[in-house]
Amino acid sequence: MKKNIWIALVLVMIMVYGCGKPDDAKTDGNSFANDFIEMTIPSEFDGICRVENEPDRLSVIYKEGEDAGYGGLEFYVWVREVTPDYAGGPQIKIGELVSADGKDYDVVVGYPSEVQWDYNKSYSMPEDYKKIADAEKDICSTIQAVNGGTYKAGAGIHGEDLYGDVLDKYVKAVSEGWDANKLEEENMSPQFYEVATFSEGNAGDRIGFAYLDVNLDGIDELFVGEIAEGDFKGVVYDIYTVVNRQPQLVVSGSARNRYYVYDSAFIANEFSGGAAESGIMVYNLDYNTTEMTLQWGTKYDGYENEAQPWFITYDGEEWENVTEEDYNNRVADTSKYVRFDYTPLSSLAK
Repeated sequence: MKKNIWIALVLVMIMVYGCGKPDDAKTDGNSFANDFIEMTIPSEFDGICRVENEPDRLSVIYKEGEDAGYGGLEFYVWVREVTPDYAGGPQIKIGELVSADGKDYDVVVGYPSEVQWDYNKSYSMPEDYKKIADAEKDICSTIQAVNGGTYKAGAGIHGEDLYGDVLDKYVKAVSEGWDANKLEEENMSPQFYEVATFSEGNAGDRIGFAYLDVNLDGIDELFVGEIAEGDFKGVVYDIYTVVNRQPQLVVSGSARNRYYVYDSAFIANEFSGGAAESGIMVYNLDYNTTEMTLQWGTKYDGYENEAQPWFITYDGEEWENVTEEDYNNRVADTSKYVRFDYTPLSSLAK
């Protein structure tokens, strides 16, 4: 799969949200500082690891892994300037910093992309390495700004702090009864017109929203969809992400071209081209962009091949005709769909 190489590592490290006196960092007891931040390491990790200092980051190094020639990186805290060319990586945003001269920075925790200990001795994570990883969250909680800066832990990552203006627009659309054309003009799914007018009562009770960090960068995405049950529970018609701190629409869907969050880290697109054609395309959402990268897709297409209507693609361009068994082994498992319990828009109405 083309899935970003960092996803598996981040899925593990995101759960442990850290080691001793460094050889080359500024120190004050167990405190370590660079040009922007200071953080404190518990003394229990003395001799187990060190902190490597750079002007904009502090890296925690597992000494045994480093001495064995395997890098030893546990994690690093990077004070990253907000720039349009940021392409992401194995990093999770944990807060924001404003320097004394007024520049904005994201504070992110980054992880290694390869095993950092001697895997010839043990494939399992060494006990000391795991202890440091388990302490990461507590270590990061000690971060504070230096040199006149201001650091706010948790800033810029929670959906309720990011998408208020976007959701206000949906509330307005429902309250004013925007039709399908108006919704489309405003870059919103026209499907919401059908949902809003499908039955009597408050349309805001039938359209809802949820937050989830689907690309695993520490920042919530926003999902807006129909409040439904059964196969349509969790259906998504509009998806938003944050690009350079600004909410951006990723994609809009419809009843015959709808979306679901898949396995909490992917986006599945269900499409239908008629009674004899339907399929599921599975994407990952790239970092700091609205671009989605296809992982794989399957479709049942009796128009193309009535006798053997099963197809698989990995690039969205070429479709391989396969056996039913191969198709069933590759088709997305809908039991992995995230069935959001949406918060209704009516809860936001003033």
